[in-house]
Amino acid sequence: MHVFWTGGRKPEYPEEIPKAQGGHANSAHPEAAGIKLPTLETVQRQFSPRRQDSECPLKQVYLLPLQHVDTVSESNVKESAEFALRERSMWLAQAVLDEAMEVQHHWDRFCFSTASLQQQVSWVLRKLQDLQDAMHQLDLGLAEMENKWEGWCSEGQTLVSYMPDGFEESASAMNQHRQFVDAQVDSRLLSQDFLSVSVQYPWQRAIFHNSVPYYINHQMQTTSWDHPMMTQLFQSMTELRHVRFSAYRTALKSRRVQKALCLDLLDLAMAHGVFEQHQLTDNEQVLEVPAIITCLFTIYTELQQVYPDLIDIPLCVDLCLNWLLNVYDRDRSGKVQILSMKIGLLSLSKGHLGEKYKYLFTQVASSAGVCNPKQLALLLHTTIQIPYQLGEAAAFGGSNVEPSIHSCFQHVGDKDTVELEEFVEWMHLEPQSMVWLPVLHRLAAAETAKHKAKCNICKEFPMVGFRYRSLKRFNYDVCQRCFFTGRTTRSHKLTYPMVEYCTPTTSGEDVRDFTKVLKNKFRSKKYFSKHPRLGYLPVQTIDQTSEEYTCSQMSLQSPQRTPCAQQVMDICGIRNTPDR
Repeated sequence: MHVFWTGGRKPEYPEEIPKAQGGHANSAHPEAAGIKLPTLETVQRQFSPRRQDSECPLKQVYLLPLQHVDTVSESNVKESAEFALRERSMWLAQAVLDEAMEVQHHWDRFCFSTASLQQQVSWVLRKLQDLQDAMHQLDLGLAEMENKWEGWCSEGQTLVSYMPDGFEESASAMNQHRQFVDAQVDSRLLSQDFLSVSVQYPWQRAIFHNSVPYYINHQMQTTSWDHPMMTQLFQSMTELRHVRFSAYRTALKSRRVQKALCLDLLDLAMAHGVFEQHQLTDNEQVLEVPAIITCLFTIYTELQQVYPDLIDIPLCVDLCLNWLLNVYDRDRSGKVQILSMKIGLLSLSKGHLGEKYKYLFTQVASSAGVCNPKQLALLLHTTIQIPYQLGEAAAFGGSNVEPSIHSCFQHVGDKDTVELEEFVEWMHLEPQSMVWLPVLHRLAAAETAKHKAKCNICKEFPMVGFRYRSLKRFNYDVCQRCFFTGRTTRSHKLTYPMVEYCTPTTSGEDVRDFTKVLKNKFRSKKYFSKHPRLGYLPVQTIDQTSEEYTCSQMSLQSPQRTPCAQQVMDICGIRNTPDR
């Protein structure tokens, strides 16, 4: 007879089972071998929750001997039943043993967790006791300090008599240390040695006898007043010749200079603080190169604390010094007026455009807060040097600022002086001589702007930068590139009015423009030719064809210029944009 195990663990038996008296070896009871097993009824009653798990294998084991009942004898059936009962008892005993081992394992884990928790509770109690002791010591210390304070108050006169001497000694030591550090910094700036790392081989930075730097190219065996990176910057501006309008061309060039010098990170408050720190209050005073380097070093040191990954102090100081000398000291005399340096740095700094106008006005205004024609001429002449150095001054009136002065005083009612609010109001009209400055602010604001509109000329979508919407045709938009190059279509003339956006339009602006387009639909082409609406305040343009406007240091010729009135006459109602 064969017994087939269908599941569970097969019990292990000894090789020989002793015979019981008067019986067969296979019918011997397990107790005869010294094994004490519980009865089936007891096991079922104690482990009733596991009854369902055990019934299936028990039934399988119990029914296996009955599969061949037709072929076995009655004695064999009896032996098979006894053997099945024994096997089932052994299987149940093994299951009980496994469950007991699992319970023991969980009990050990529970005891370990309880012991660990007890240790943590004991540690917390000790820490609480330490905290209580520390609080007690703190109370004692506070009481002692209060007693000492009462003693000091009673002897206040004596303490006051002794404090100044000690205080003066400490202050004197601090001042000596500060003077020592400042002396080291000043000697370092005076020698300009730290600026030598601003160029790489084959270039070398050298110093002229008046402390003006120049640059030697050992490979080409040439010298230049301009920093190599400044030369590359000006050469890259030749690609802007395709820009048709001088105001935008000048703004694009100024924006490149602004980024190269990292002045787009300099705000007005920081610049004003540095000027106050170096006591640059007398705008008529002249600074030499070492003093300029000291001021620029302070500016870029403070900028590096805010933008550590963007500021390279030696490179920025050297480039900015080179630019200031190109604009305000073309003869390389080594001297720049304080007013010129302030206006140059502030014109390319970031900040609200209105605040910048106010700060520029205060630099030339009298103590009464007003400007006469001479002071206003000084401001405009100093500011116009920036586009002059870029080769773009002719379109903004050249070096003759008299028409602009006349325009300003005519705006305020032909008075003898101009007040701050009147000057700011006139500047917001964007006079022709200063129109490049607000365009620079709008250009900076439009660099990352994306408009959900499609250019009707080059089909660019979305448009990045400026967006120009026609006020003559519905749903007609032009991108920045096409507008700058003067591209158009047959159905849209250059004389048609357009509005410029440097930020995405709002629903209110869309409705406003729709109304304007509807009105312009009933106007003829001759109307727009005779009544151009300018986005700036025109002033008389001075013809200075005999004057050379190309900076000798740049070696860069600007494109052919046309009067500014002809360049942006097609822009209608240029709106003010968020300033940087």
